Amino acid sequence: MSNIETDDSFISENSISSDINDNSLINEFTASNQINDNIAINDGLSKGDKSQLSESKSIYVSTNGSDDSGDGSEKSPYQSIKHAVSKADDDSIIYLSSGTYNGENNQNISIGKSLSIYGEDSTIIDGEDKAQLFIMNSSAKLSLNGLILTNAYKDGNLSDYGGAIINEGGQLTIINSTIKNSYGNYYGGAIYNNLGRLTIINSSILNNSAIQYGGAIYTLGVTNIQNSVFEKNTLTAEKGVGASIAAGGTITLNNTDFLNNHAIYSAAALLSLGNATINNCSFINQTTNYTAGAISNHGNMFINNSLFFNCRVRFYAGAILAPPSGHHVVTEVYNTIFDYNNAGNHGAVTNNFQDAEITMINCAITNNYIQKNVFYGDIALDDNATVQYCWWGQNNISSYYYSPHSNNEDPGQINASRWLMMTFTSSNGNISADEVNTLTVSIKQYFDNDTKEIYEYNEDINLPLTVKFFDDNKKTIATKTLKNGTASYNYIPVKGVNAVYAQITNEIIEIPVVQKKESNLSTSNLTKYYKNESQLEAKLTDGDNNPLSNKTISIELLGKTYNKTTNENGIVKQNIGLKPGQYTANIIFKDPEYKNKNITVQITVLKNSTSISAKNLVKYYKNSSQLTVKLLDNNKKAMKSKKVKFTIGKNTYTRTTNANGAATFNINLKVGTYNVKVSFGGDDYYKGSSKTVKVTVKTTKMQAKSTKIRKNSNFVATFKDANGKVIKNTKVKFTLNKKTYTKTTNSKGQATLKVSVKLGSYTIKSQYASTKTYGATVFNTKIKVVK
Repeated sequence: MSNIETDDSFISENSISSDINDNSLINEFTASNQINDNIAINDGLSKGDKSQLSESKSIYVSTNGSDDSGDGSEKSPYQSIKHAVSKADDDSIIYLSSGTYNGENNQNISIGKSLSIYGEDSTIIDGEDKAQLFIMNSSAKLSLNGLILTNAYKDGNLSDYGGAIINEGGQLTIINSTIKNSYGNYYGGAIYNNLGRLTIINSSILNNSAIQYGGAIYTLGVTNIQNSVFEKNTLTAEKGVGASIAAGGTITLNNTDFLNNHAIYSAAALLSLGNATINNCSFINQTTNYTAGAISNHGNMFINNSLFFNCRVRFYAGAILAPPSGHHVVTEVYNTIFDYNNAGNHGAVTNNFQDAEITMINCAITNNYIQKNVFYGDIALDDNATVQYCWWGQNNISSYYYSPHSNNEDPGQINASRWLMMTFTSSNGNISADEVNTLTVSIKQYFDNDTKEIYEYNEDINLPLTVKFFDDNKKTIATKTLKNGTASYNYIPVKGVNAVYAQITNEIIEIPVVQKKESNLSTSNLTKYYKNESQLEAKLTDGDNNPLSNKTISIELLGKTYNKTTNENGIVKQNIGLKPGQYTANIIFKDPEYKNKNITVQITVLKNSTSISAKNLVKYYKNSSQLTVKLLDNNKKAMKSKKVKFTIGKNTYTRTTNANGAATFNINLKVGTYNVKVSFGGDDYYKGSSKTVKVTVKTTKMQAKSTKIRKNSNFVATFKDANGKVIKNTKVKFTLNKKTYTKTTNSKGQATLKVSVKLGSYTIKSQYASTKTYGATVFNTKIKVVK
């Protein structure tokens, strides 16, 4: 990599060689090293886990071991790392016991295979300010875990690079380790990664330095860093850029902190020439003497949920710079806090030059300032920017906060017409003395500078801003952190407090404390039957028990709120149409003049009782008479569409009541007397009930005048009911010798058939059809026909 040329106004990359500025090379890095490739990481494997591994793959090293007599076993370890590496097969694991490893046998270690090196507590590899530690080729896969790499040094001419580790196209993984106090000459004070893959997890990169690029890390390829710290890394050249990291290709930073890093010229934290993704990172006290306090972006960058605090530059771009790069540069920033950053001339937060695009959404841009030139604001640029739904530290802002980088004070180049506003509310309107007040602060509204109206902002806001609640005696009540743009606190004012204030950044809003009048809210538990007219009732009075009329009382029941207005007697009533069961209702009175009241009541809805109306039934066998019952509620109203059961002996039959509550059952029983149990089993709303009725089934009688009949004389049959009453005017069918004859009973109940058959014995079948009163009946009579 050749020099990145800079001057006093911007970074020029016109003279950058293919190492860093050739766009085709950067694209090649991105294409050939996609960040979504899986990286297998064996995190924290200790000696106790060695049983999981083949003994032939485990090598042990101790400062008390011997490269001559040792065999690399746990009982007979080697003494030096270089010797252990030379003896190791591919995919071996080297365990280093505690101690300091230095000297030539522990420095300038060449790696051309797949190795993992694990250290115990206080395992130090020391370059003694004269040597590099690891040198990897493109075949190398090296994982370092639990190590301290320190005092590494690469000196020589300007083509030398990589203080502690140089990786020429291999895969380097660093876990739970520290790299500190190392110097890499021109590039990469700690690590030089050229077209390789670099992964750093749970590690600290401290107090490293280089001359020009990457005081800690210089990386081309794919870089993934998470849960790590970069602190006090520096660049010493007048035009050095990227004190912590100088990156080409693709870099991803997650949950990583950059603290107190410094570059003389630009980008104390990160110089990015390719694609960068930054999530949940902090950039604190990043400083340069010229531009880009934290980041210089020359490619495509996405920043989310991060913090830029107290980043300082002498000239411009206190936090982020997008300088001329020979191509379109895109910076997107979401849910990020920029606080107390400053620049000498303009762009306390960011500075964009031509062909650079910046978007900032849901950010907090607060307490940033310009040291000298008040005509330029937090954001300065040559090309357009979108800065929307951000919190600027106060509800009323001016164009100063987002002025463009031009000689004319014209904020029109920046689309910043909508900004978040703070609101402060109390659940009681004002803050009520001697009552619980829920105090809520929110930045979930925005002001539209075009319409001059305030609107609700319904998107998520992930800005953990601090809210301070304090009283008019300047005593802090509570400090809360916004969650999704909102924070709440329950507060009862103490004596002597007349007002409460809420403050986010520079915006302070007051709510007065008021002493409310006494009020009384009375009610009682309610027990009622389903669908009866009983109501839940509450009464509101003042401190002297005078009714309070035209006041709102809220009834909360089953997740719904019913607002009622008191009548002239201070009473509200609520109909209860719930199905049977137990319920809890909250009755709430909130008022700016009277003290709030809240009462909980129990509501019990009982099932209605039922009854069955039925009479005993007497009927003749096989007639059309039916057993009819009626199902009634506790108000004697008919119950339709209900299931009623009729039980006779072991048999049960189910019928459904009609619109009149009636259920009818046909009785097809033999002659006799029966008990029929009629029952309703109940349901969610009604209790069950039952009743037993008696059913008597009777039959008719037939009497033949004579059974010995002379030929051509008459067979006379008399028909009577069970009480001896004759059955008259009824058609009767006689069947004799396979012929059927129809006759009608006379007033005496008699029907006559002339017998004209041959002499002999016969059976006459006598029957009549069912009538309204009598069921169909058949009689068989044996006769003898004689001369």
